[in-house]
Amino acid sequence: MTAKTTPIDVGDRQHTADPTPLAVNVERAAQLVGVNRTTVHRLVVSGELTSFRIGRARRIRVADIEAWMERRVQADSVALRKSS
Repeated sequence: MTAKTTPIDVGDRQHTADPTPLAVNVERAAQLVGVNRTTVHRLVVSGELTSFRIGRARRIRVADIEAWMERRVQADSVALRKSS
């Protein structure tokens, strides 16, 4: 996931702000993966996808989404090789 960075002036120095969030809600996680919210909830409940709560809001780290996707790709490629 590559994001465009935006320079921010801070006093006499310029910093680059990364607009990529560290964590997203279930709805945004579903959008990122291309599935519905129910699927993301199922993945969280099963333990396949880790999440945490801030108050009543559930959040999923973008890094955990990417790691889950990588595990899925690896598992699918192994399954394809075995079936060939």
